Amino acid sequence: MRIISDRLYLVGGVNCEFHQWKLEKQEEEIAQFDIGIMPLFDTPWSRGKCSYKLLQYMAAGVPFIASAVGMNIDIAKDNAVGYIAKNSEELEDKLIHLLINEEKRISMGKIGANIVSKKYSISAVCRTLAKAMYEIV
Repeated sequence: MRIISDRLYLVGGVNCEFHQWKLEKQEEEIAQFDIGIMPLFDTPWSRGKCSYKLLQYMAAGVPFIASAVGMNIDIAKDNAVGYIAKNSEELEDKLIHLLINEEKRISMGKIGANIVSKKYSISAVCRTLAKAMYEIV
């Protein structure tokens, strides 16, 4: 398992490859993933997060499994671009499903990249912002 973090994080019983998080390398690192994982505890802090990591996974064409917390639920579109897991058992089941289904991973990755391009890219956001500003004037 490739782990990108600002501090060392290891998972007992799992062969982990740790990479220090660096802003200038994050896209390159994420693009090497087969599956992105975004586990969160359901706390006020986590509920306020904007799911940026999921959008990064999607932009890189990487399917994901994320906790059912905050904006993750809205971004995920469960089963189309990634999976939402309500607990560790669901996360494990969905991870196994994606690990053994390469075609599903590839399909989800393509759908996710397309969604990011259409809804969350700089050009898409600029169009939305321009339209909103025009309507105000």
